[in-house]
Amino acid sequence: PGDEALDAALEAAGFVVGDPTLALIAPVGDIAPSDGAAYPSWPPLAVQLEIWGDAGIGGERVAVMDRVQGAKTSLMWRAGDEPVATAFMGLDGDVAMVHALEVIPAARRQGIGRAMMGATAHWAKSQGARWRVALVVAANAPAVALYRGLGLSEVTRYHYRRRAG
Repeated sequence: PGDEALDAALEAAGFVVGDPTLALIAPVGDIAPSDGAAYPSWPPLAVQLEIWGDAGIGGERVAVMDRVQGAKTSLMWRAGDEPVATAFMGLDGDVAMVHALEVIPAARRQGIGRAMMGATAHWAKSQGARWRVALVVAANAPAVALYRGLGLSEVTRYHYRRRAG
């Protein structure tokens, strides 16, 4: 919002919209922290990079996470001895940003995304955050439903543009 002229100029120059993204927000206290098997670490472990890589989150996006200044972590969730989910979190002031939450396909629809969001609340509280923001591609209906079901509401949206073709 507010960059409509730039957006129109990019469209006129042949750039198409890609990855419309929602930013959803809620107070940290709105979701009870989980006592489950979430493990924070930075840098992320090789298995976390594999989970992200299998989901299309490659080295370029991990490099962006690495450049984040201030408090940051990755969280990994295990089901038994198997790593099944990972997420990135960064802190800016009293806002904790949840990004790249991925659950492996075989572990989906088992409550792990919800549990991971509980783990993000725990980490955010431990860092003094008052708010959590989750970024999610608007077309990812299951993730949007999860976040909205957990009380996060849209604060803004954005999109990227790339050359057509």
